[in-house]
Amino acid sequence: MVKVGFKSALKSLKLEVVVENNSGSLPYLSPGKNVVKVTVADPAALADNRLVVTFAYAPGFRTCSLEQLCKEGKRIAAQVNAEWATAPTVVQKTFAAKDLPAQFEIDVPTPKGKFPVYPKMIFVRREVVSPNAKPLPLPEGAQEPKVGPDDELKALPNPFLVGTRTGKQNIALE
Repeated sequence: MVKVGFKSALKSLKLEVVVENNSGSLPYLSPGKNVVKVTVADPAALADNRLVVTFAYAPGFRTCSLEQLCKEGKRIAAQVNAEWATAPTVVQKTFAAKDLPAQFEIDVPTPKGKFPVYPKMIFVRREVVSPNAKPLPLPEGAQEPKVGPDDELKALPNPFLVGTRTGKQNIALE
Protein backbone atom coordinates (compact mmCIF):
# COMPACT_ATOMS: atom_id res chain seq x y z
CA MET A 1 0.00 0.00 0.00
CA VAL A 2 1.22 3.45 -0.86
CA LYS A 3 -0.02 6.76 0.49
CA VAL A 4 1.38 9.92 -1.06
CA GLY A 5 0.33 13.49 -0.39
CA PHE A 6 0.77 16.40 -2.80
CA LYS A 7 0.61 20.16 -2.28
CA SER A 8 0.20 20.92 -6.00
CA ALA A 9 -1.05 19.25 -9.17
CA LEU A 10 1.04 16.49 -10.70
CA LYS A 11 1.97 16.25 -14.36
CA SER A 12 3.03 12.62 -14.03
CA LEU A 13 3.66 9.95 -11.43
CA LYS A 14 5.43 6.64 -11.76
CA LEU A 15 5.41 3.90 -9.13
CA GLU A 16 7.50 0.83 -9.71
CA VAL A 17 7.04 -2.35 -7.72
CA VAL A 18 9.45 -5.27 -7.90
CA VAL A 19 8.05 -8.59 -6.73
CA GLU A 20 10.24 -11.65 -6.37
CA ASN A 21 8.08 -14.63 -7.10
CA ASN A 22 9.28 -18.03 -5.89
CA SER A 23 12.38 -16.54 -4.30
CA GLY A 24 13.78 -19.97 -3.50
CA SER A 25 14.21 -21.05 -7.11
CA LEU A 26 16.77 -18.65 -8.55
CA PRO A 27 19.64 -18.18 -8.51
CA TYR A 28 20.68 -21.66 -7.57
CA LEU A 29 23.82 -23.79 -7.59
CA SER A 30 24.20 -27.25 -9.07
CA PRO A 31 26.48 -30.04 -7.98
CA GLY A 32 29.79 -29.82 -9.86
CA LYS A 33 31.25 -26.68 -11.41
CA ASN A 34 29.24 -23.44 -11.33
CA VAL A 35 30.20 -20.22 -13.09
CA VAL A 36 28.69 -17.07 -11.57
CA LYS A 37 28.62 -13.97 -13.78
CA VAL A 38 28.35 -10.58 -12.08
CA THR A 39 27.19 -7.50 -13.95
CA VAL A 40 25.57 -4.19 -13.15
CA ALA A 41 23.72 -1.88 -15.53
CA ASP A 42 26.14 1.01 -14.90
CA PRO A 43 29.38 0.09 -13.10
CA ALA A 44 30.35 3.79 -12.87
CA ALA A 45 27.27 4.34 -10.67
CA LEU A 46 29.03 2.33 -7.95
CA ALA A 47 31.58 5.15 -7.69
CA ASP A 48 33.88 4.26 -4.75
CA ASN A 49 31.39 1.78 -3.31
CA ARG A 50 31.84 -1.98 -3.63
CA LEU A 51 29.45 -4.70 -4.72
CA VAL A 52 29.55 -7.73 -2.41
CA VAL A 53 28.00 -10.99 -3.65
CA THR A 54 27.49 -13.77 -1.09
CA PHE A 55 26.25 -17.33 -1.75
CA ALA A 56 25.32 -19.41 1.30
CA TYR A 57 24.29 -23.01 0.74
CA ALA A 58 24.39 -26.51 2.20
CA PRO A 59 26.03 -29.10 -0.07
CA GLY A 60 24.61 -32.59 -0.04
CA PHE A 61 24.40 -36.01 -1.61
CA ARG A 62 22.05 -38.93 -2.18
CA THR A 63 22.60 -42.42 -0.87
CA CYS A 64 21.10 -44.08 -3.94
CA SER A 65 20.95 -43.26 -7.64
CA LEU A 66 18.13 -41.49 -9.45
CA GLU A 67 17.72 -44.66 -11.52
CA GLN A 68 17.18 -46.72 -8.36
CA LEU A 69 14.70 -44.17 -6.99
CA CYS A 70 12.73 -44.36 -10.25
CA LYS A 71 12.69 -48.18 -10.12
CA GLU A 72 11.33 -47.91 -6.56
CA GLY A 73 8.62 -45.47 -7.71
CA LYS A 74 9.87 -42.67 -5.46
CA ARG A 75 9.39 -38.99 -6.19
CA ILE A 76 12.69 -37.48 -7.34
CA ALA A 77 11.70 -33.89 -6.48
CA ALA A 78 10.90 -34.94 -2.90
CA GLN A 79 14.67 -35.26 -2.30
CA VAL A 80 14.31 -38.88 -1.16
CA ASN A 81 17.54 -40.37 0.26
CA ALA A 82 19.22 -36.93 0.25
CA GLU A 83 21.35 -35.49 3.04
CA TRP A 84 22.80 -31.99 3.41
CA ALA A 85 25.58 -30.49 5.51
CA THR A 86 24.48 -28.87 8.76
CA ALA A 87 27.02 -26.03 8.54
CA PRO A 88 26.53 -23.53 5.72
CA THR A 89 29.15 -23.19 3.00
CA VAL A 90 29.70 -19.56 2.03
CA VAL A 91 31.37 -17.89 -0.94
CA GLN A 92 31.72 -14.10 -0.73
CA LYS A 93 33.26 -11.96 -3.48
CA THR A 94 33.80 -8.20 -3.48
CA PHE A 95 33.95 -6.11 -6.65
CA ALA A 96 34.88 -2.50 -7.41
CA ALA A 97 33.39 -0.74 -10.42
CA LYS A 98 36.59 -1.34 -12.40
CA ASP A 99 36.26 -5.12 -11.82
CA LEU A 100 32.86 -5.40 -13.52
CA PRO A 101 31.66 -7.34 -15.41
CA ALA A 102 33.24 -10.31 -13.66
CA GLN A 103 32.82 -14.01 -13.10
CA PHE A 104 33.93 -16.57 -10.56
CA GLU A 105 33.51 -20.30 -9.99
CA ILE A 106 31.90 -22.22 -7.17
CA ASP A 107 32.63 -25.95 -7.07
CA VAL A 108 30.02 -28.05 -5.25
CA PRO A 109 31.45 -31.51 -4.61
CA THR A 110 29.78 -34.87 -4.04
CA PRO A 111 31.48 -37.41 -1.75
CA LYS A 112 32.96 -40.38 -3.65
CA GLY A 113 30.57 -43.32 -3.65
CA LYS A 114 27.53 -41.04 -3.22
CA PHE A 115 25.18 -39.49 -5.77
CA PRO A 116 24.84 -35.75 -6.54
CA VAL A 117 21.96 -33.64 -5.28
CA TYR A 118 21.28 -29.93 -5.72
CA PRO A 119 22.57 -28.02 -2.70
CA LYS A 120 20.06 -26.33 -0.41
CA MET A 121 20.27 -22.61 -1.09
CA ILE A 122 20.26 -20.59 2.14
CA PHE A 123 20.57 -17.21 0.43
CA VAL A 124 22.19 -15.20 -2.33
CA ARG A 125 22.92 -11.71 -1.10
CA ARG A 126 23.95 -8.69 -3.17
CA GLU A 127 25.07 -5.62 -1.22
CA VAL A 128 26.40 -2.22 -2.20
CA VAL A 129 28.87 -1.31 0.53
CA SER A 130 30.39 2.15 1.08
CA PRO A 131 34.21 2.43 1.10
CA ASN A 132 34.65 2.20 4.89
CA ALA A 133 31.75 -0.17 5.63
CA LYS A 134 31.69 -3.93 5.99
CA PRO A 135 29.15 -6.32 4.45
CA LEU A 136 26.55 -8.04 6.60
CA PRO A 137 27.92 -10.86 8.77
CA LEU A 138 28.13 -14.40 7.48
CA PRO A 139 25.87 -17.11 8.94
CA GLU A 140 27.04 -18.75 12.16
CA GLY A 141 29.36 -21.68 11.51
CA ALA A 142 30.02 -20.61 7.91
CA GLN A 143 32.80 -22.45 6.14
CA GLU A 144 34.60 -21.94 2.85
CA PRO A 145 33.95 -24.42 0.05
CA LYS A 146 36.47 -27.17 -0.41
CA VAL A 147 36.89 -30.12 -2.72
CA GLY A 148 38.78 -32.80 -0.84
CA PRO A 149 40.47 -36.00 -2.01
CA ASP A 150 37.31 -37.96 -1.11
CA ASP A 151 35.10 -35.69 -3.27
CA GLU A 152 34.15 -35.59 -6.95
CA LEU A 153 32.59 -32.86 -9.08
CA LYS A 154 29.58 -34.84 -10.32
CA ALA A 155 26.87 -32.95 -12.20
CA LEU A 156 23.10 -33.03 -12.69
CA PRO A 157 21.09 -31.53 -15.56
CA ASN A 158 19.59 -28.06 -15.31
CA PRO A 159 16.37 -28.64 -13.31
CA PHE A 160 14.50 -26.00 -15.32
CA LEU A 161 15.23 -27.78 -18.62
CA VAL A 162 14.56 -31.39 -17.62
CA GLY A 163 11.77 -32.74 -19.81
CA THR A 164 11.68 -29.69 -22.10
CA ARG A 165 13.85 -31.03 -24.91
CA THR A 166 12.91 -33.64 -27.48
CA GLY A 167 15.20 -36.30 -28.84
CA LYS A 168 18.09 -38.10 -27.23
CA GLN A 169 19.70 -36.37 -24.27
CA ASN A 170 23.08 -37.09 -22.75
CA ILE A 171 22.11 -37.39 -19.12
CA ALA A 172 24.14 -39.86 -17.11
CA LEU A 173 22.46 -41.44 -14.14
CA GLU A 174 25.18 -42.66 -11.80
